[in-house]
Amino acid sequence: MIKQKTPAQIVVISDGARARVELDGLDISRMCSAVTVTHNAGKMPAASLTLHAMAVRIESRGVVCVDGSDLPESLELALLEHLQSKHGGRC
Repeated sequence: MIKQKTPAQIVVISDGARARVELDGLDISRMCSAVTVTHNAGKMPAASLTLHAMAVRIESRGVVCVDGSDLPESLELALLEHLQSKHGGRC
């Protein structure tokens, strides 16, 4: 699970059947399949976004290349931090 330490603005507007999801002002509704918000007593609220798989280009010889993304900067930074902690700064 990716945990972002930098605050981001998440806006969810729902009509009951569909929702518009914005992350730092960028509509990510087409990328997002679920939003879960928890708010426990004495703690800051937390939001978890479940994203659809993105299109990627995979090359052989043990190398995986992501051929671009249209992710909000806050999500890219959270992903980078997660990968750096998981892979010992090799990212």
